[in-house]
Order: sequence, then C-alpha cells, then structure tokens
Amino acid sequence: MILAFFFVFALTAKSYAGKLEDPDKDYPNIIPPDFTVGSVSSGDLSDPRGLSFDSTGRLLVAEAGANRISVFLPPSLPSNPQYRFSHSIGRFGKAEGELNHPTDVKADDDLVYVVDQGNNRIQVFSASGAFVRSWGVFGNSSGSFNSPSAIAIGKTHVLVSDTGNNRVQIFDKLGSFVESLGTFGAGDQQFNEPTGIAASLSDSSLYVADTQNNRIHKMQYGGAPGASRTWGAYGSYPRQFAEPISLAFGKDELFVADLVNHRIQVFDESGRFKYTFARHPLEPRQGEGRVHYPIGIGFDSLNDRVAVCESFENRCQVFSSQTVKRSYTNLSDTAWWDKYPRFHYGRRLKITKKELMRVDLGPEIMTMSEPDIHRIVVFDVSGDRPVRIADFGGFGDDEHKFKGPHGVGMSTFGEIFVTDSFNHKVKVFDLKDINLHVQKVQQALALLEGSGINATDLRAALPTFTPPLKRSFGGFGAGPTQFNTPSGGSVLRMPVSANEDDKMWISDTRNHRIKLYNRDGTYAGLTIGGYGSDPGQLKLPTDMVGDHENYILYSVDAFNQRVSAFDSRDGKFLFSFGQQGVDPGNFMAPSGIAVDGRSYVFVTDQGTQKVSRWKPIRDASNKIIGMEFDKWFGDYSADPGGFLYPQGIAIDSRDRLYVINFGMHRGEIFDRDGKHISSFGEEVLQVVNAK
Repeated sequence: MILAFFFVFALTAKSYAGKLEDPDKDYPNIIPPDFTVGSVSSGDLSDPRGLSFDSTGRLLVAEAGANRISVFLPPSLPSNPQYRFSHSIGRFGKAEGELNHPTDVKADDDLVYVVDQGNNRIQVFSASGAFVRSWGVFGNSSGSFNSPSAIAIGKTHVLVSDTGNNRVQIFDKLGSFVESLGTFGAGDQQFNEPTGIAASLSDSSLYVADTQNNRIHKMQYGGAPGASRTWGAYGSYPRQFAEPISLAFGKDELFVADLVNHRIQVFDESGRFKYTFARHPLEPRQGEGRVHYPIGIGFDSLNDRVAVCESFENRCQVFSSQTVKRSYTNLSDTAWWDKYPRFHYGRRLKITKKELMRVDLGPEIMTMSEPDIHRIVVFDVSGDRPVRIADFGGFGDDEHKFKGPHGVGMSTFGEIFVTDSFNHKVKVFDLKDINLHVQKVQQALALLEGSGINATDLRAALPTFTPPLKRSFGGFGAGPTQFNTPSGGSVLRMPVSANEDDKMWISDTRNHRIKLYNRDGTYAGLTIGGYGSDPGQLKLPTDMVGDHENYILYSVDAFNQRVSAFDSRDGKFLFSFGQQGVDPGNFMAPSGIAVDGRSYVFVTDQGTQKVSRWKPIRDASNKIIGMEFDKWFGDYSADPGGFLYPQGIAIDSRDRLYVINFGMHRGEIFDRDGKHISSFGEEVLQVVNAK
C-alpha cells in the first residue's frame, strides 16, 4: 500500500524537480522598498503587528512578541541611511504601563495610543513613553473588550475594533464610551472578526476590515448621515480578499493588507479598485518588495512613505508612496500562483494510534488542519514519510466547507471532528471508509503505472474521497452550547471494557473556556476555565491533548504563556507549567501540544522557535502531580530541523514527532529526544482529492 502511494509521490514531485521557475518574472508590481526595519535573524523586531508614524517622522511599531512599542528615528541622508532604534515603550505585565501582546499603535499629537490586546484595554503614553491613562477590561459591556485588535484616531474620537465581540467601539480621546457599532453576522453593519480600522479625516466615515467575511465595511459614526456599504468577497483576484487585516489612508486612497493573498490592494474611498503591489516570496525570508503575511500598514504624516509590517518575517518594509502608485492594474491577475499542491498552511496535527481505535481504518492516520485554505488533510504515517491520502473542504459555510478550521481530532470510532473556527461550529465526519478508498487508489495506480500520464492528469484520474458529514453543532455566542472561535479539541477516550462512549473536549477560544460534549454532539454539561490568570482560569485556550492513560487534559493557555492541566473526566484543575520568558522552561508563544506513551508532554513555541519536552512529576502512588522542564530543541534556521514558527505537533505509535514548520512550508520529523530524522512537504505532494 505504501509503495503504491510513493509511486504517486515520486511522479508528482518529478514534474517539479529542481528550482521552480519564477511565475512572477513578468509581474511589475514587486516594488523594492526604500528601507527595511528588522529581519528574521536580526532580532530588531519580534512579531511586529500594527504601526504608526508620528508628526516628526518617527516610526512606531507594536511588537506583540516582545510586549513593547519600539520607536525608530527616521533616516537622515547621507549620514544615517536607515531607520535607527531610539527607545521602547512598555514591558510585559498587567500593571499600568505594562503590555501583553500589543497589536496596534497610533500616534496623535504628542500621545501614543496602544491596543494592549492580552490585557483587553487601551493604554495611552506620552511621546517619551510615560504612562498617561488607560481604559477597558475584559467583557462584552460598553467600554469592555474581548481581544481588541486595532485602533484609529479621528478628529475627536478614538475608534477600536473589538474583535472578539464583533463590533467597533467609539470613545472620546479621554476614553469615555460614546457608541458601539456592529454585531456578529454577514449582513449590513455586521462583522465576523473585525480587525483593521481606518477613519476618514474628511468626514465621519469609518472603514473596517471584516476579516472572516472577506470584505471592507464603510459606515458612519457619531450620528453622521450616510448609508453603510461593503465591498469584497473571498478569492484571489483584485477586489477579492483572503483575510483583509489592516487598513490605512494615504490621502484619498485606502490601502488594505490582504493577509493570505500576501499583497496590498488599493481603493478609492468608494471602494473602486485602483492598483495592487507586493507578492508572496518564492524563497524563505525573501524581501525586496515581496511580502509574507502583511499584517500592519501605515503612512507618514506627509503621505510620502507607506510601511508594511510582516510579523512572520519580523520586519517592516517602507516604500515610497509615489513608487507604489506606478503599479499597474490587471483585473485578471490572481494572487495565488502555484501554492495549493504544496504543504503550505498546516496549523494543527493529530495522530490516532491504532491501538486506541475501535474500528480498523487500515493505516495509522494523521489529520492536519489548513485554515488559510480552509481544508483538512489526511495522511498515512505508517511508513517512513507521511503520505497524503485525502483532503476535503474549501471556503464556505456549507456542510463540507470551512472558514479557517483549526482544531482536529478523531474518535475511537473513526470520526474526524473539526473546529470550524469562523463558522463557530464543530463538524464531525465519518472516516470509516478511508481504507476502502486507499484500496481503490491502489487499483487505479496499478492500471495507470507505466502509462506516462503527467501529474495533473494523474490527480484527475484517481478516485476522490470526501467523508460524509455525520453532525455539526454550535453557532456563535457565549451560551452553554455556543462558541466564539473554537480552535482546538481532544477526544476523551473511555476504556473499551467500560462500554462507555467517547466524549469531546472543545477549546472555546474567545470565550476563554473548554467545554465537554458527548459524541453525538450534545453538551455534556461541563465547562472549565473562564477568563483570567488564576489557577484553572484561561486566556485564549487553543490546542489541547489528552493523556488517556492518566486521564489528564492538557490545554495550551496561550495568553497566560503556560499549559494548564485538568482531569479529563470531571474538569478539575490539576496543575500548570511554564510562564512568560525566553529561558528554558518558559514560553513566549506556545502553540501546539502532544503527549507520548511515557506521559512526557511536548510543546511548540513560535516565540522561541523551540519544541520543549516536559517530564511528569509523580507522587508516591505514581500519580502525575506536575511537569518539570526536561529539554528543548530547534532554533531559528532554514536548515533541516530548524524552525520558523513551529505550530502543530503530533506523536505516532513509534514515538516519532511530527512538527508543522509553518514558516518554512514543510513538516519536520524527530525522534522523541529531538534528533532530526527527515523533512517532508517541500516537494509537491500527491493530492488524492483535488476538488
């Protein structure tokens, strides 16, 4: 069986042997920047997000990874040809003047306004960095926030995208609440994950990047007359978006950072498309006008320069606004060139060990979520390298479609459950026929072997597999059976001898809680967590994994920079491990989690670019009562075994670790001691289900 699939792998990869020809060689919209601030390797910036220029030309950058605002002095040619670091504002913490994951900054007169996302508040500083005031707490009442993302300054008001509450809140410049606009949905004046925000200085128009509705929303605030309107839809052509995330005005033009399309689109104030610039990199860490997940954008006070920040590359590129205006317009130009067949967007991984299954699926199965292209991928990991045997999904809200699926898992009955994050649902699919599908593919390959068929025709000739949807449950909200951006899950596997059915723990991320469901999708009446930093409380729980032998549920407690452990049967809090920091035993941005057969826990950290291994602490009765740091491995490197934002992690029955090396567009395989075995996914993989 494995050899048959490797035949397909080899044939598919052969057609892409050697270095890819540049598909953008005749594309004139890759414009070199005038200046670059930071890089992956320099350490000058750490996860830069929003940015702003003040009236003196200084560049201010919100560094989510370093929990600070960095201030750079403008170039002064010829003696100082680059932006130069001046000072920083803030440090990690929750006291006045301290920050936790700042995501945006705006300079206004002599004040600096900061979105302190992890503390759910707005903080205001003087230009020199002295604390002035703050407002906001966690919640959904007027003036409270749930993961605010961006800020804009109008003539007399401060406007904040309150992302987790799906609204925009408007305050006066002293922080007094004025009004709230928007609710959850896809209709007029409704949002699904509002992020970037911009205010027109010529009138009371407000522009919002409605990220998961893939559109721009223009509306009025402050009681000003005028109808609201939207433009945009999901896609990769001009005036379409794949997660628009940041907005900025340059005179009368609205610039939009189109995150997953890796480009900037430019419109007039009515939404008419004008031009686009920038392009996805061909090689790791490539700059010079190529952008990789542009997440922040802003203009200087004279509108001479536009800066684009890329958290993925730890840099901001600064362009001449007159140069980018010379970009051309071609409405038939697509942003995606040849990305889809590649291993490109994996986020979470789960492996179902055969010995835990009540049904025989054939091979050992690994499932991977790809939220950026809204698909789920199924691998056979029985051999030396993972082999893709099925994938399904696509953008949408139909039963087999997703909007940013993150969490994946499998019951002992061969059902895949998927947290459909921005449809705010959990969907369960039946995978029991995957073995029959594998057999059909083998038969087709036997008939096609030696035929000389090319890779594209081969994919079209092979049988496809889309698992039937068995059930879905949830919907947006904060009620017991509702979700706000579910992003992780773990099956509670009961012993077969106990004749008890599986249950599912689901991370209800922006409700800061974890909920238990029965296998049939009904709520089991148990919720753990709740917003906060005390033991047992959570801030943005994401990935999770179960130690089924010891009945422990481990949750990545992302904004508390720790892992919290609960009894997987009754939800009782047990212990936590890790804290914020860069030293061994600490976390900066914990992401994926897995547990091996010896009850060691492995955690990926996008901030330190490491995988850490944690050893169980046992009492006299052999009960696990905590975790102690054991070792870590990995570093910032493009070499095999190095990482650029490691995310999902899973362990197979042979104790081999699979890690999604997200920034390098590939996977890595290690033994449990961190020795690198091989990489996978750099070649073009076989896509059995190419629909």
